[in-house]
Amino acid sequence: MAKNTPTPVFWKGKGKKAVLLIHGFTGSTLEVMPLAAYFQRLGFHVAAPLLAGHGATPEELRKTSRKDWYCSVETAYHELMSWDPKEVYVIGHSMGGLLAVQLASHYSMKAIATLSTPIFVRDQRIKYVGFLKYLLPYSKRPKKKPEHIEKRISPYPRTPLASVHQLSLLIKEVMRLLPSIQLPIMIAQSGMDETVDPSSADYIFRQIGSNYKEKILYPKSTHIITLDLELDRLCKDLTLFIKKVSDDKEGT
Repeated sequence: MAKNTPTPVFWKGKGKKAVLLIHGFTGSTLEVMPLAAYFQRLGFHVAAPLLAGHGATPEELRKTSRKDWYCSVETAYHELMSWDPKEVYVIGHSMGGLLAVQLASHYSMKAIATLSTPIFVRDQRIKYVGFLKYLLPYSKRPKKKPEHIEKRISPYPRTPLASVHQLSLLIKEVMRLLPSIQLPIMIAQSGMDETVDPSSADYIFRQIGSNYKEKILYPKSTHIITLDLELDRLCKDLTLFIKKVSDDKEGT
């Protein structure tokens, strides 16, 4: 496989637990690959789909909708379930967290985790994107990420505003769903997030219907928390969270 080539991940483990990893908007499985490798070492079944329109071109992304992205997740969930795991955990980065909540409203799973997931974003132009998309088909990519992240991703040079509009509609749909979600949830938020307003994590924590919920701040991390300086801590926190909510307190 060529360096920085996004591909779907499906690893059949030897244990009873499974994890579904969902990458973010305009991103790819490259962003969740460290988590995929980590859970593979623990013996988990691991699935990380490449969302429709992602890992290709901006033009391909523009042809897809939030329903297509959800369909990618739903298909991966069914493949994961075909391996007959006893417990399924769904972890979503950024927009992937929104899709995790959406999936939890339709299917059975043990718990979910959202990582730097948007309810509010830094760029306030998103409020007008339903109109702007007709005037400006694409917007240029913002400034590059820190070097240790930039070298591990394969970003689009521009973003279709029609797709940003789909993201904004997905956010609104998930906001309405949050009170109905009863599953345990871990909400991780990077403290130096340049994309998502950190108040998003507070909103999810307040509005989610879960009886068991954790909110954890990673003060040294930027938006792509899964590739940043506190990755080891994130992995440990996810493992501890899973142990707390699992029916199987011993093995994987």
